[in-house]
Amino acid sequence: MYCKFPSILTHNPDNILALENLSDITPQVVFNAPVETNACLSLIVDEGQTPTPVTTAPSYLPFANSTIFSLMNWMWLGSAMKSIGEMTKLITFLKSNKFKKEDLDSFNIHKETAKFDASLEASAQLAEGLTGAPNS
Repeated sequence: MYCKFPSILTHNPDNILALENLSDITPQVVFNAPVETNACLSLIVDEGQTPTPVTTAPSYLPFANSTIFSLMNWMWLGSAMKSIGEMTKLITFLKSNKFKKEDLDSFNIHKETAKFDASLEASAQLAEGLTGAPNS
């Protein structure tokens, strides 16, 4: 997005805009809200500088809440293998009755990946035994 100006500017119009001016979401008042400086979508802070809040708005603007901020941060951070379609499937699951937050209390990605790998190996061995040929 850009803007054409009819004459040379004498000031930078972006200097008078605050983050709240760029969103139509009404910010909730939050005191001592943590500022996520390691998030992809967080404000850029020079090294050695401490972020100083300019308003009492939460640090997850322009999104409505921290859940949406975190999901969007995950979506656009790291691997480019994520798609909007896959994100939509994830959100559909998280909204369903099948999703239970308490199931994640003891979740360990390394242990679950090892279980999955073992299951794939067992399936491959079973298929090899049925066909008599190595599965590749």
